[in-house]
Amino acid sequence: MTVLELRPQPACDVDGWTRRACEVLRLDGDTVQSSHSLWFDLPPDAPAWDHADAEPYLIACLMLAMHEGRSLRVRGRVSRMLLENLEEYAAFWATTAPARYQRVTVEVDEVVQPLAPTTGATQPPTAIAAFSGGLDASFLVWRHHSGLAGLRTRQIQAAVMISGFDIPCDSVAHFDASLAVARGTLQSLGMRLYPLRTNLRQINKVPWEQLHGTSLVACLQFYKAIAPTALLGSCEPYDHLVTPWGSSPVIDHLLSSASLRIVHDGAEHSRSDKARLLAEWPFGADRIRVCWGDAHPGTNCLTCEKCLRTMANFAVHRLPVPASLGGDVARLNQRIRTVRLRSTAQAAEWRALLQLGGSGARDRWQGCITALLWRYELRAVFHARLRPWLRRLAGRAPVR
Repeated sequence: MTVLELRPQPACDVDGWTRRACEVLRLDGDTVQSSHSLWFDLPPDAPAWDHADAEPYLIACLMLAMHEGRSLRVRGRVSRMLLENLEEYAAFWATTAPARYQRVTVEVDEVVQPLAPTTGATQPPTAIAAFSGGLDASFLVWRHHSGLAGLRTRQIQAAVMISGFDIPCDSVAHFDASLAVARGTLQSLGMRLYPLRTNLRQINKVPWEQLHGTSLVACLQFYKAIAPTALLGSCEPYDHLVTPWGSSPVIDHLLSSASLRIVHDGAEHSRSDKARLLAEWPFGADRIRVCWGDAHPGTNCLTCEKCLRTMANFAVHRLPVPASLGGDVARLNQRIRTVRLRSTAQAAEWRALLQLGGSGARDRWQGCITALLWRYELRAVFHARLRPWLRRLAGRAPVR
């Protein structure tokens, strides 16, 4: 029997951070095939934590176990609610991506029942949130601060910024600069920002576009003492959902446990909708960081696909391009022909921008979107059909 065993470890101090870790063992029968430490580093003033609580480690490793076809054995405490939800979460991935994931069993040392709800005066609903400084995250905090979510509005008590996802753990200068900008952004709304660093992406090699939902929730679990709800900013809107995808309104709620409810937030809005509404908060719009590159720590490169696409999200509404993205549309017009789409999600975003353009006068960048999409579709056909045929043909070629 092949097993992925998770063994939570006591906290320790590492370079001024409080490290909460879990030993991840691959077992084939009684033989240990490999052992790694999955760790999450938190600042010393982070909320207290019971190291027997294994929920963040289970959430972090579920996709890995499903990908490798290993049963999960958890040497810690997990709520029954989370176990029930993860069964459905696993069913989603085994159904939508059966070539990559399969259902697995989960064995837990201690299963706890949810506590009965307390009675008393109704308190304003509170939440924590993941915050990268990007468009989706900035819109999320602005939406709740300004009451744009209606009865769903939460008081965001704190946000968490993560090193080890889009910013590698060893890019210290990049993370520190980004953290400083993000702290200033949230301070203007009266919100606190906590840092967290983790090696999760180094331990878990599942493709990031399918892993990022569980990864974010695993990190937010360590701050659940602050508020009972965690908000994940939406990626795609309801009418352009990409399936399967690592974070969506279809599955994010299935990462909820008895102690932390997960809410996928803002899917009624496209990225261009978010840009239009975020423009009402110029201070926040002028400080967004959407770029994955590290050549300009804390800022944007202004040349990659995501930078240019975010410029377009503002420009399509005839809004000023934020200062953090160059401040005008000229760079977008100059660089649009260099864009190369790499995923279905990126193509969906540019297709939505094309539809928003309408039939009136267009800027140069809008006239180039059709060509971008055609190039993407042609490459997709090549990769799906012609490349395998060419490889088979090359394999039959005589050796010279």
